[in-house]
Amino acid sequence: MSSEYPECQPSNGTQVHRFPEPVGTTANGSLPTHDKPMTNGHSAQTPLQNGKFDKSTGTDVAICGIGLRLPGGIRNCDDYWNLLYNGLDARSLVPSNRYNVDGFDDSLGGKDTIKLKHGYFLDEDLSALDTSFFTLSKGELEKVDPQQRLLLEVTRECLEDAGEVNYRGKTIGCYVGTFGDDWLLMSAKEPLHGGVHAVTGYCDLMLANRISYEYDFRGPSLVIKTGCSASAVALHEACRAIQRGDASSAVIAGASMITTPALTTTMSQGVLSPDASCKTFDVAVDGYARAEAITAIYVKPLADALRDGNPVRAVIKATSTNADGRSVSLVTPNGIAQEALMRKAYCDAGLDPKDTAFVECHGTGTPTGDPIEATAVGKVFGGEKGIYITSVKPNVGHSEGSAGLSSVIKCVLALEHKTIPPNIKFNKPNPNIPFAKYNLTVPLKPTPFPTDRNQRISINSFGIGGSNAHIILESYGSQQNRVAHQNGTAGPNGLSKHTSPKLLLLSANTESSLQKQIKLHVEWVLKHADSVADLVYTRANHREHLPQRAFVILDGANSIETSSAAKIPSDSLPLVLVFSGQGAQWPMMAKELIQNDTAFRDDLLSLDAVLQRLQFPPSWSIIDELLKPANTTQIHKAELSQPLCTAVQIALFNRFSSLNLIPAAIVGHSSGEIAGAYAAGYISMEEAITIAYYRGYVTTKRTLNGSMAAIGMGAQEVSDFLCDGVVVACENSQSSTTISGHADKVAQVVEAIKQKQPDMFTRLLKITCFH
Repeated sequence: MSSEYPECQPSNGTQVHRFPEPVGTTANGSLPTHDKPMTNGHSAQTPLQNGKFDKSTGTDVAICGIGLRLPGGIRNCDDYWNLLYNGLDARSLVPSNRYNVDGFDDSLGGKDTIKLKHGYFLDEDLSALDTSFFTLSKGELEKVDPQQRLLLEVTRECLEDAGEVNYRGKTIGCYVGTFGDDWLLMSAKEPLHGGVHAVTGYCDLMLANRISYEYDFRGPSLVIKTGCSASAVALHEACRAIQRGDASSAVIAGASMITTPALTTTMSQGVLSPDASCKTFDVAVDGYARAEAITAIYVKPLADALRDGNPVRAVIKATSTNADGRSVSLVTPNGIAQEALMRKAYCDAGLDPKDTAFVECHGTGTPTGDPIEATAVGKVFGGEKGIYITSVKPNVGHSEGSAGLSSVIKCVLALEHKTIPPNIKFNKPNPNIPFAKYNLTVPLKPTPFPTDRNQRISINSFGIGGSNAHIILESYGSQQNRVAHQNGTAGPNGLSKHTSPKLLLLSANTESSLQKQIKLHVEWVLKHADSVADLVYTRANHREHLPQRAFVILDGANSIETSSAAKIPSDSLPLVLVFSGQGAQWPMMAKELIQNDTAFRDDLLSLDAVLQRLQFPPSWSIIDELLKPANTTQIHKAELSQPLCTAVQIALFNRFSSLNLIPAAIVGHSSGEIAGAYAAGYISMEEAITIAYYRGYVTTKRTLNGSMAAIGMGAQEVSDFLCDGVVVACENSQSSTTISGHADKVAQVVEAIKQKQPDMFTRLLKITCFH
């Protein structure tokens, strides 16, 4: 075992922390030389203590959300997976809105010319930004780096994908990996591009700070520039910050935009492929192809993600970083360092690399880099079971500072689909890669994960100059968290199964955007009727509710009703709750709530238990009486209507309170004063239902033949119709009066009003004479 496992010294022989402090000094205090094995943290020969792997007690970090812009018009994960699964290539001609490639033609072999006519570019309008979400002024927008604009949009999409809404003002970290300085270099050549917004608009140091400012993140805000490993190193630093408690969660982003030909002209002399195509692992390797990419992921501790109802798209088991140290040259990869990096990550995680079946390689397609990396991978993961190796760069190019996240997102999708995507442009194996020795396999078609090993992927990301990162991802498996279960069946969100219509809440910053959302969501529901419960729960609980709002009532795939758009007031209006007396009840009142809302039903059961403990308990139960149909109900009898109305309103108020709906004032009418007094905090639930029950109970002891009616007239007008035995009981308003008296006399008055004014509102109230 001494030749198989890395140096690792747990603090007590049983615990290994997943995200340890980085290696800061050499193991023997000296610099490595080329004539002896490297010992500056890269030794791969010392076994674990006791020769065994230990399970880590460190914190797993969940990847909850993804946002992306990739070449080939890729704007979401479905687009990306389609490209990967079908082995597509996003290579294209250099767009005219980047630079005039013909103006740098090298046909004459001049200085600062470009051989490349192709590359990997985003299909985006670089001048566009939905300014309704952000605070940038017109002056800033004219100068700001397109990377900033796109990062703001992709971050928003990433947070929405994670179902994260209450993020403003939280200690959320922001880590952005980037590479070039195209926008700064281009703008520096134009004197008129200076001004007050130059620093905030051009400098890459603002990539993270702009995001933190616009989204009000209060955690660490860092831009990472370690070459091509930048976004992977950024992910490592984010995980470390979460473990230390410096951040509660984090957005990690990668940015790579090619807006000038300057860096391409320089790199064309060495590492770039003449036909702008990465041929990773193939004998035809001749350099890499530069690519654009804007990517973002949202991570938080796994336990917190499960607690908060975030989707868990994958779990980060460990990350590790190191440096090549003294190698053949500054830009030549160091295989010993790469091997040590991978072993250290597995040591920190307490995992055996032999249980991993798939490694996503850095794999740029260079004659030197591919064999060095593949050999290091083979030494760590190869053997009897073999190992699949792939690289995403033949599909979407090498996006340099953003490349690590492009690989991470690919691997998240592979775990979700339980499929290893094919590696394109692999036609003839590179003879310098020891495929047979280490049992390395490059998949040529979509391949299911081997069943004899864990659904785990290792990811390499190496920076020019020697800054390296390794990431271990695992599937969350069959227990994958969802924000709602299909049809609301016994989900962790507390919804119960039902098939009644559902309320889809939609919002936007502008009315035009809202109308587009309504259209898109209704179209989506038609294709995904089985996921309606998931959709309505997510939109209600895991989306920020913006000023322009509307709703759609859905019954399966059918849209029953769509509201008109409405903008919420700039100042919140006070909430006033009015509690009704009897007369507003109806048979089977609250049926849907009883059947579908567990908390509402539990409150009614609790109130019923109070009644059953009284000295003179009822012979009926609250829920049974509420669910009786019209032909058998007794809900209009005062002895039942008062406690039933009170019980329903108490349970409703409790549900409103659970949604943080706090009234500024409470009004109670007649017996509604009882539930109102409970809502105001003056009496308890038990006292309220007891008062209502006994108030109804005493009405059965002496009831005269009287009745009441509501009339849509003022008191003066209605007095013309009154007769002996009928009086004005209440002047409600100038157009509403209540009359009372002997039952037959009240009926005569109502009929007289109907005869003279057929359209006048009249209604006999369903109450007895106690009132």
